[in-house]
Amino acid sequence: FGVSSPNPSGGTIVRDGDGTVTGHVVGANYVAELARSLPAPSERALREAIRLAGERYSAAGITGVIEPGLQPEEIDAYARLDAERQLPLRVHMMWRPLPGISLDEIRAGRLRPWRRERTSLFGIKLGVDGGVETGYHRDPYAHPDDPDYPCGKPLLAAEQLTGICRAAA
Repeated sequence: FGVSSPNPSGGTIVRDGDGTVTGHVVGANYVAELARSLPAPSERALREAIRLAGERYSAAGITGVIEPGLQPEEIDAYARLDAERQLPLRVHMMWRPLPGISLDEIRAGRLRPWRRERTSLFGIKLGVDGGVETGYHRDPYAHPDDPDYPCGKPLLAAEQLTGICRAAA
């Protein structure tokens, strides 16, 4: 980003008082879009990372963990490892819809709880307030990063939150 760069969709380029770019970009929707643009790990790499982490937890005497923010492909990888008896500990999972999720993705999401031998899906993790840097508040910040959003930025639009709640009901 340069001095004349416009703010990216869903984000704000933080600038000093004279307009100089600080190198800091805030906005969960922008970060989610950036994350979506990165190549996903292969299924093999994902499964190996999960298996290795499970072995390390087990070696430390930890027999179960909670994974509170997984995407559908990660949930599926845990479930497959469980079905193949490759998971050395219990994993209780929550699906976390990413900012910018479409209503179609919400309807196709993992909203029904289930339990298998070592894995279970027991909930949805939602963050709606914008997080640490862009927390969405009723009152404006004294020194907002983005003057166009003096109260911060919500992670999920009202229609996304409504769609998730309706689909989960």
